[in-house]
Amino acid sequence: MPQEELYLLNKGFMKRNSYWTICIDTLCNKAMAGDKLRDYKKGIKQNLKIVKELPSDQKEIFIKKLKKYSNSNEDPILEHRVNKLINVPNVQVVGVYHNQNQIAGALLLNSKDISEIRYYYIDYNYRKLSPLNFLIIALINDSQARLIDLSGLTGDNDSKKLNINSYKNSFGGYIYEFKRFKFLKI
Repeated sequence: MPQEELYLLNKGFMKRNSYWTICIDTLCNKAMAGDKLRDYKKGIKQNLKIVKELPSDQKEIFIKKLKKYSNSNEDPILEHRVNKLINVPNVQVVGVYHNQNQIAGALLLNSKDISEIRYYYIDYNYRKLSPLNFLIIALINDSQARLIDLSGLTGDNDSKKLNINSYKNSFGGYIYEFKRFKFLKI
């Protein structure tokens, strides 16, 4: 058992289930090749634009579209969670625009070394423009963080969630385990 784990256990913490995610090393992936890079270049040709910090009125549009289009739309408190995060320091709401229309967006949780894409959506009317690929590649290329965390893997075996895992993995990241601990109240 690693020293850090022993230390936490000795200080009254209990080990919890690990959280698995896919992280992309921004230093290695800035020169990404293949389908994703083609989608990014296609986005540039189609005049897709990234706005890295949405103004308040566009944040409202982000929340409405997130509820409508995201994979998290079944979460009954999604709007509440996003509203709590949206004005926290180091949280960015990023949008992809095509002809003044917000067609994709993401909520980024930023720290010194990691930017996590927590919630994201694409407007299905624009999916042929690959706006989510455009967004993720733009974030990799412009990131000040060392890692981009694509926000978890699912252990579920239903095909939709396995497809999401496969999509995240297609960016060339690696699977990373975050070990979690819980403080035991005495």
